[in-house]
Amino acid sequence: TESTQVTQAKLSNATFALNVDDQEWFQLTHVDGPAARCDATMAMGSSSNLVRVIGGRGAFRTPDPKKPGQFIDTIQHNEYVYNAATGAWTEIPLRHVEADLVARAAAARFYRTDPATGERQTCIFGGLGNTLPRFFAQTKGVFSDIIVHTPSQGWRVVAPAAGSPVPLGRAWANTAYIPELDLLLVHAGFGNQSQNTSITPDPSLPLDWVDSNVYDDLWAFDFGTRVWTRLNLPGPKPRERSGGIGVWDPVHKAMIIFGGYNFFGNGTTDFWALNVNFTNIGASRWEDLSLRVEGSIPVGRIGAAHFDRVTPEGFEIWIVGGADKDARFDSPPSADIYRVVLPTVLAPV
Repeated sequence: TESTQVTQAKLSNATFALNVDDQEWFQLTHVDGPAARCDATMAMGSSSNLVRVIGGRGAFRTPDPKKPGQFIDTIQHNEYVYNAATGAWTEIPLRHVEADLVARAAAARFYRTDPATGERQTCIFGGLGNTLPRFFAQTKGVFSDIIVHTPSQGWRVVAPAAGSPVPLGRAWANTAYIPELDLLLVHAGFGNQSQNTSITPDPSLPLDWVDSNVYDDLWAFDFGTRVWTRLNLPGPKPRERSGGIGVWDPVHKAMIIFGGYNFFGNGTTDFWALNVNFTNIGASRWEDLSLRVEGSIPVGRIGAAHFDRVTPEGFEIWIVGGADKDARFDSPPSADIYRVVLPTVLAPV
């Protein structure tokens, strides 16, 4: 399998923008950009012209040219800001502790407003911390922490309260932040098999859906109490997955997830909503939205870019690119664009 891994030569640092109105791409000019990378965290800057690129990685299992038989870690310990008005990249100076915090890839990003200060926080959950063979079993293999950034304080860790349970470390997880509850939802992801005791194999599922590296659990983190709670909800639920899409739908008060892949690299096309009960989070329930979809559903994919927005029609999710299998199988990436609209009023199934 070593020969089928993504190589550094296949990575790019080109910068593109999508005009949503006419669905046309154009390449942005830039100078002094960051090194080519993938699985970086992209976030909004302090103004509409600024885009932040945080961490990321090069190729897995990159041979060390100076030490035959050994490998180098290609995790990026840096943060850049791109100014669309000037076309210039700027590397952000980070304190040593901050560089260690952002040195991760395949993490989940969300935004939060600090109730005490009113500052907007850029928040990151989880991710992987190195690219060595069996990265998930290495020191700093996968994270289960939350780090936040504000202009006044930089990057720092949000530590759970004493005695709080903590989810297993994972990368490529689905997340959704609920502003009204000041609550983060974390679903699924890829983690350390040797630590995973959270999954009981379901004999009714195909064998390739029960590998314990790929999770199906659901957790909630309350920023007010700083306590994690695992949600064991009854009824149908999404299968294990990593590398999918997770967003918060403020119109329907639901966490939406789409796609992802299992341990063997196969993409899934299912489409789910976690309808959140604001009074009792434990009374929330999953709903299979695939039953509501009109038109074609995108082929199963991983690593797609996505964004969402509220429009007069309802809630939109745009899905851009991705691949139908992971890099171990040399699946060619796609350049297609899909839009799904969840109308303001959903008709009964």
